[in-house]
Amino acid sequence: MKRVHGSNIIDNVESSPPMDASIWANLPLDFQLKLLDHFPLQALFRAKLVSKSWRQGVLSLCDTRFFYIYRNKMASPGEKHWRPLPLNYLPNFPEELRRVWAATSTGWLLVETMSAQLIVTNFLTRSWTGLPPPDSHTGTIISFQAFPDSSFRVVSGVNSRSITVSGLESHSHDKLELHMYYNCCGAAVVAAWENWVVDIGAFQILASLPILGLCSDESHFFFITRTSLGEKEYSLKSVSFLDRDSGTRTLARWKSLPPGFMVSDTRTSDIFDVYPLPVVCGGRILFPCMQTSSGGGRGVPALLLLDERLGQWQPFVAMPLDDPGLVPRQIFNWELLVSAGACEDEVVFGLLAIGFLGVYKISSRTWSPLPLPDCKRRSLGSIIPFKYQRIVPPSLLARNDKE
Repeated sequence: MKRVHGSNIIDNVESSPPMDASIWANLPLDFQLKLLDHFPLQALFRAKLVSKSWRQGVLSLCDTRFFYIYRNKMASPGEKHWRPLPLNYLPNFPEELRRVWAATSTGWLLVETMSAQLIVTNFLTRSWTGLPPPDSHTGTIISFQAFPDSSFRVVSGVNSRSITVSGLESHSHDKLELHMYYNCCGAAVVAAWENWVVDIGAFQILASLPILGLCSDESHFFFITRTSLGEKEYSLKSVSFLDRDSGTRTLARWKSLPPGFMVSDTRTSDIFDVYPLPVVCGGRILFPCMQTSSGGGRGVPALLLLDERLGQWQPFVAMPLDDPGLVPRQIFNWELLVSAGACEDEVVFGLLAIGFLGVYKISSRTWSPLPLPDCKRRSLGSIIPFKYQRIVPPSLLARNDKE
């Protein structure tokens, strides 16, 4: 069996022949727990897949913690300050670390260096591997998935715009190119990036700044386009990055949002509109925006839910205005850029103009603030926090607590 550690491939002792899963699944519970307590961390992740009883045993032995990651820092729920990620084992840390693009529920992080090098790492095991450079710029990370056998998949998107002049008129058209990298654990040959172009539609342009990221689930990514000619009409579209021949699907079209809900229509760039991106959370497609008060003045962050049958946005939830500890005083109108990220049943909001970060938990219908960024400069490139679950066996947990 081979394991990737850093840029080296280390040959381990050959794995034993596979055993019938039913034998392991039918072991007495107390014996299972004694076995699991001696498992290394990577084996614990795989042991959860053996059976329901093994999954329960692993979870009973482990300490479950939640963190939010913002750029290159982390915070637990309820903390008032961000603290550095423990990535000092990476080369040239922290000078070379630019940002954390994504995180998984098993502790894997996708980070980017100042030289645009992508690295997949797990700070619990301190293992890491660098990705080969793609044929062109990596662009914006669309999806990052890590699997139980330590394989992983990275998908990025690159957008380019062309302008055609016909007589006195000119119109724009965008080309969206996907880059996918799949790393198979134990493979002897380094994989190559796969590239293909997505058809976003004639005379269509992306409605959002690519630097804000794109939205995806386990097999599809979602993006919003608008017409480049005539009256603005927006479309929510999806494409599978696992089946490139499936084509692009249009899920909804609209010229305006439901009454009382708005997004900033201010163009901060000559090239791209500043339009929010949807998020996928618990099987729902949600759209972050602002809900204005009855007087039309102060607005609050809100979410719209896509009714896929009707192809329309419906009101879902808005932040309560009567909580002074939650709603920032700086929110006076809806002319704020809203961005969001989602994980499990939580949606993390960001009001990038004022640096506000907040969390809405769907299951309990509760809102809570996150620590304000400690950087004075708040830009459109601010990364919305990611949430992941840290599973730590008791022996490693005790060692980490001492450190």
